[in-house]
Amino acid sequence: MEKSLNETIDGLFRGIVFIVLDTVTSAFKITLRPGRAPSELAQRLEKGDEAQVRPYVFAFLTLFVALLFPVLLDAGRPDSDPYAYKYVVDGEDLLRRSYLGKMFDATVEKFEAKSLLQLTVAATLGVSILHLLSGIVIGVLRLLAKKSAEGAAPLFFIVGTQTLLACVAGMVLYQWDDSSSTYLPTASWIGMLFHPYSALYLPYAMGERWRLLWWALCALFIFFLPFFYSLRLVHQSHLEGVVTKRWRLFTSALLVTVLIDALFWVTCVPADALSQKIRTHDEIPYQIKQVACHLEGQNDSRTLVASILVKVTGPDAFSFAKDDFYVGVSARRTKDDPPPRHRPGAQEDRVGKGLGKPTAFNAKGEHSVLLEPGRWGQFELVATVDKAVLEFLTLHPSMNRCGVADANDTPAGGSGSLERGDLPKAEADDE
Repeated sequence: MEKSLNETIDGLFRGIVFIVLDTVTSAFKITLRPGRAPSELAQRLEKGDEAQVRPYVFAFLTLFVALLFPVLLDAGRPDSDPYAYKYVVDGEDLLRRSYLGKMFDATVEKFEAKSLLQLTVAATLGVSILHLLSGIVIGVLRLLAKKSAEGAAPLFFIVGTQTLLACVAGMVLYQWDDSSSTYLPTASWIGMLFHPYSALYLPYAMGERWRLLWWALCALFIFFLPFFYSLRLVHQSHLEGVVTKRWRLFTSALLVTVLIDALFWVTCVPADALSQKIRTHDEIPYQIKQVACHLEGQNDSRTLVASILVKVTGPDAFSFAKDDFYVGVSARRTKDDPPPRHRPGAQEDRVGKGLGKPTAFNAKGEHSVLLEPGRWGQFELVATVDKAVLEFLTLHPSMNRCGVADANDTPAGGSGSLERGDLPKAEADDE
């Protein structure tokens, strides 16, 4: 009998509700009864219980939530500007968004920017790795067991629960303490568990010893959680005597626990690494294009004039002034220069010198210029060339370039050619 439209819609919403509700209740059951709950959930699947969430869906949802929630909680943190305007009516600031409101706004922004697709890809990678390796683990256990071992479904439930618990522990440790000097950004639970030195050195140095205790308790509970299921599995499958008769039940259970924790590690770490690599960064408010510079003046009275094109790429209008920019020059490194410091992404064959902020802005004499979103603007920045910069250009006549960057926290910048004027040029400059 064909279902009506109302029955189809009702089944769809019931399925969504049951999946979310049963994911939470399944994780709660495993946390309270880690020895029997994974097997009981697998048995519900074998009996055809439609309300029981499937193991792949459970592992995917827990990993997806663990990657998403720290980002949303980061967006919901209170504003730190003490001078922000407040419009208070009956003791409530009407201009201040609530914590849940900020999380909702961040979720909408990620839907619009298609950022959730990146987390979906990362969670899919983690579950795929879990699928492949859990099959290998179960195959090895079945070869060693005197009785048939259980399938991979309990492993999916255990690893998913470990992922969810680790996320909650990380958020408590780093996200929910606004006064903390050790606040870490998104996905801090990965670093908390798998990079303990880098995650806990700063709390130790700052004297926040309660974080060390919290990490120790959480790590012990999360990594020891599979032991109770392993103990039951080894006992039922008679694995304790397969290697040597002197090995006891607890030793074999510890080995199985290490295998499950390894599954947890190889599921979470690659998924988190992929989500960080392919994530969408915040849109830059503006970009600097087509930088061209030349020197004016003679002797010790010289200035550098930098002509730049600026485009506002963010969603809001942007106001530009001379203090918003920083000007510098660079050249090919010579044998008389000190050896370069290794920095990722830096050109070690070049050396630079800063001129500082411009002394004049725009040939028309405006103190500031306001550009609307999508608009272009051409500015001329004038910077003073002191004796140190002049000496630098004299000693480095090859491959001279000029760079202009934002002087604040905006990652915007550009570089272009530098005309040396009457300064001597290199004999063989291949620029």
